[in-house]
Amino acid sequence: IHPIATSSIMAHFLASTLRLSGSIDKILDSTNSALTPLQRSRYKFLFNDSNHINSALSFVAAINIPKLLKQSKEIDSHLAFVLTKQDSWIQLNSVRAVIKEYYPQAVLFEEEGGHLFHEANPLRALEIIHTTIQNVDVDIKVSV
Repeated sequence: IHPIATSSIMAHFLASTLRLSGSIDKILDSTNSALTPLQRSRYKFLFNDSNHINSALSFVAAINIPKLLKQSKEIDSHLAFVLTKQDSWIQLNSVRAVIKEYYPQAVLFEEEGGHLFHEANPLRALEIIHTTIQNVDVDIKVSV
């Protein structure tokens, strides 16, 4: 990502433009997530904040997926991934193949829902977390 894309000037421009253009609703609709009016208003508040936009763009710009995948064998934890069937931002089949190749021991949950599944379906998201945690054998060593 070009440095101009993560500049504070660009973030300010986007915060102003998105609010005035009505694009925030289009972006939220594109996630295929059933958000409540309150959740949408909170996203509009976030999109109004140029610091939030700058941080989000900087985070995305800094992600190094090839490096992460190369280091996947060093992860010594139980992993669980939630994939959603109606997510138009992340292609289910592609991600499923990457997870199976690089994280073969991971547990996969495939759910109905969009990109913001955890927000549109908080109880199901909590159930998945609870189930995953309960299925992990933990060997805790306490030093005295």
